[in-house]
Amino acid sequence: MRIVLIPLILAILSAGCGAGNDYRTLSGAVWGTTFHITYDSEHDLSDSIFATMERIDNSLSMFNPHSAVSRINRGESVRPDSDLLCVWRISEAVNKVSCGAFDPTVAPLVDLWGFGRKGRKVPVPDSAEIAATMAGVGMHKWTVLSDSAILRPSDAAALDFSAVAKGYGVDCIAQMLRRNGCKNYMVEVGGEIALAGRNSKGRMWRVQIDAPIDTMPGSVAASIIDTTDCGIATSGNYRNYRSDSAGTQYGHTIDPRTGYPRSKAFRSVTVIAGNCALADALATAMMASDPDTAMNLTDKFSARVFTVK
Repeated sequence: MRIVLIPLILAILSAGCGAGNDYRTLSGAVWGTTFHITYDSEHDLSDSIFATMERIDNSLSMFNPHSAVSRINRGESVRPDSDLLCVWRISEAVNKVSCGAFDPTVAPLVDLWGFGRKGRKVPVPDSAEIAATMAGVGMHKWTVLSDSAILRPSDAAALDFSAVAKGYGVDCIAQMLRRNGCKNYMVEVGGEIALAGRNSKGRMWRVQIDAPIDTMPGSVAASIIDTTDCGIATSGNYRNYRSDSAGTQYGHTIDPRTGYPRSKAFRSVTVIAGNCALADALATAMMASDPDTAMNLTDKFSARVFTVK
């Protein structure tokens, strides 16, 4: 099913305690962004929520020097945990269906273009730098030895699961809530969302899809939808970009197949799928694809999509 609207950032309109006596809310900062969680439970599950967040950070964060991903990127021998292996499998599936448009081994290119942890004084690398960096990019070049090791093809190769890890982390929090008997919840981290059941008013969760306007404070609603039992994720270039001396803008979505930022086929993409990790990966894959190919991706996963060109 396809729905084409003007989107970008997602804002939850029904995240308060409301009329439900057992609805609890928790807000704060994690993984370099903010989070807002509402769930229906007789018990305070905040300790379990924070423990789940810490577990994901220790596995998948590029900004945690002790995480499994950071250690792999340094060339250390690491036995991958179940979260890392699960994210690898999700990434492999989307990588295959997208013909390489989604690829977590794009990390060296992200750094080269100045969108990673390492800054870059000169915004635009030359073709020779890009070609040299491309030598280490490609999931097929990496070796996964079951649950014993993930081996990188060269010292320059690196993993960056930023385009799926946040969605996966949202799913993990949602799974923990379900294990503890929660049937109604909203988990939102940096605009990536997992929803189930009903809000405190007994209705489906109401989600605002914002218009992509980066020059105005706050948000402007392009659409409001009522939905539940799904994952929602957004990817866009209209806020995170760099400009060269001539004023040409380069978005942060790098096409792993070419080594260059993808031209603006879309300004943003919002995907609604069966889980947030899949929605997260698909949104990035669509941003790195031409419009026709991008729309076909969501058909393969029975996902809904909101796009703006």
